[in-house]
Order: sequence, then C-alpha cells, then structure tokens
Amino acid sequence: MGCHSYNSLHGTTLNPFNHSLSAGGSSGGAAAALSSYLLCLSDGSDMMGSLRNPAEWNGLYSLRPTAGWMEEEDGGASTKSRDEDGELVGLPYPISTPGPMARCPEDVAMMLQTMLPGGKSKRMHHSSIIKTTRTWANYSKH
Repeated sequence: MGCHSYNSLHGTTLNPFNHSLSAGGSSGGAAAALSSYLLCLSDGSDMMGSLRNPAEWNGLYSLRPTAGWMEEEDGGASTKSRDEDGELVGLPYPISTPGPMARCPEDVAMMLQTMLPGGKSKRMHHSSIIKTTRTWANYSKH
C-alpha cells in the first residue's frame, strides 16, 4: 500500500518505533505525534484508511464511524472543516467521515462522544461503546 505522510519542509513522516518504516498516510503525522506522547488525542477524516492505517502502524486505536453518522440532522457542521482561510468547507468526499484516534479504546470512545453532533451526544454515553472505569476527571492518573 502506498500511503505515506509527506511534508515538503520535513519530508516523509517516519514511524516513531522504527525509522525505516512509514507512519502511514494522511493522518500519519498525527499518529506519530500521538504515539510519541506529543499529543493526548487526535482526530482525522477517513475514507479508505486515512485514520485507521496510521493508527495501526503506530500502535494506536482509532474508529471510523459510518459515513453520515457524524452529521447533524440538518446535514450540517460535523462533516465540515475549516480551510486555510478559515472558511467552512465540506469533507472532500461524501463517504469521508471524521473520527478519533487515541492510545487506548477508552479514550477513543470518550473522544467520539465529544465529536458527536449535539443531539446524538446527549443520547449516547461513551460507556455504551466500551465499558470503562476511566473518566476525564481521572485521566491524568493513567
């Protein structure tokens, strides 16, 4: 598979565990930073593995929600991001969907809950995705 993260200033993003390997494509930089403990959590969009492959290649967890599940009931905001000018734009393809990436499944579940559009997050608690005893209040203890 030919997916790599590349930056014209710094070159190819390397896997933090083995510099002879790739960190993966699209969200590879976020995965490498998360795996290197530079970030607590990360998110990205996924259509064909852009979030899932880098997570797997860097020893992390991620989730690609079903396309359309993250949309507001009016078809709005959660499938939009900001471009370099700060304007709201839709994700590049209708089957692209935003999703979380973290070091453990509990964090993926909690981040997914925060990413859900308003009405859905009120109807779903992260414990319905995965059973956990962790909370944001005791996050720093782990």
